[in-house]
Amino acid sequence: MRKPPTFQKLDVRFGEPTFPASATIAFEDNSGQKTQSAQQITVLAGKRGTWILELTPHERLPKGSKVAFRKLERDFRFAYRHQHHWPDAMNYVTVVDQRGQALPFECDTCLKSAVWAVVTLRRDWDPGKKIVIRMGDQREGGAGSYAQPNSYERARVAAGVMLEGDQVYRAAPGAMVSIKVVPCPPVKQYYVLAPSTVLPGQTFTTVVLPVDINGNAMDASRDIEIVPSGGTLEAIRETDLQTLHADVALKEQGVVRLKLQDRARGITAQSNPVRVSSGADYHVYWGELHWHGFDAVELNVLNDNTHPDKPSSTAETSPGSTFAPWARISFDTAPRQCTNGGNCIEKQPRNTTRKAAR
Repeated sequence: MRKPPTFQKLDVRFGEPTFPASATIAFEDNSGQKTQSAQQITVLAGKRGTWILELTPHERLPKGSKVAFRKLERDFRFAYRHQHHWPDAMNYVTVVDQRGQALPFECDTCLKSAVWAVVTLRRDWDPGKKIVIRMGDQREGGAGSYAQPNSYERARVAAGVMLEGDQVYRAAPGAMVSIKVVPCPPVKQYYVLAPSTVLPGQTFTTVVLPVDINGNAMDASRDIEIVPSGGTLEAIRETDLQTLHADVALKEQGVVRLKLQDRARGITAQSNPVRVSSGADYHVYWGELHWHGFDAVELNVLNDNTHPDKPSSTAETSPGSTFAPWARISFDTAPRQCTNGGNCIEKQPRNTTRKAAR
């Protein structure tokens, strides 16, 4: 049953002494594949399914005790925002005992959630009895939860127990679980990166990076063709960084792109534009210049680091910068105006635009 969300960020801190417990984690994706329940598992990037975490305390827990589960890596997303109010939505969290009976709990519902659950025990809890948490529970029509699309070496979820009189949670080292996210084969795309400007006849290196559907680097294969328009391919070398290096020389002046073909997979790709000129007086950096308000407390919140003035001032003071970009941000802060008849008219949001040039 849906209910209005309550946005909250829970304070879960671990300290001494420790508490004896064990835990396992598993991921069941929507294709029906399920990892083995273990303390450490490996999952494919970008898969959608349900996380299942089971904790087993090894000592009795008295009534009123709290059991908390919190992820440790700030930059890893088991879910961008947890929730326990919409069963048919993404990242729905549930907590039950080993018989499937629901247990009372709270979870983070703020942006960049960290706390999976804080469970309050309404009865004495015997050792050996499990507490089962599901993130992305789909048993009531939920949409599941995604494994982070980019590969990650180790993401951990820690557990702790707070007994009566405790100020912080007693860490349970034996109940810490971790996952490793690996690329999802096969190769779906190639990045072909070449210098922006070269001299006619100059040999230069082009970097070829194969990636999966999510953009994660895959092991390179030399069974590809690189076609330099108006030039020659001199050599292709493997590296220890999952890339190939192609030595290319272009003879004719102008702007060209290198073409790549992977006939076995039916994939084609092309490089950034390469300017071939003997009198180049400037070099172009090919890229998308943009700005992230990554440190905002919540979406659409202005602070010193997310204000439109910040990217311009940063670019102006950066060594070697020759210009600063436009920064355009729209915030719908205008109030709603309603007529007596009840028809609401929204004012247009104000656009804040800044430009700085050197």
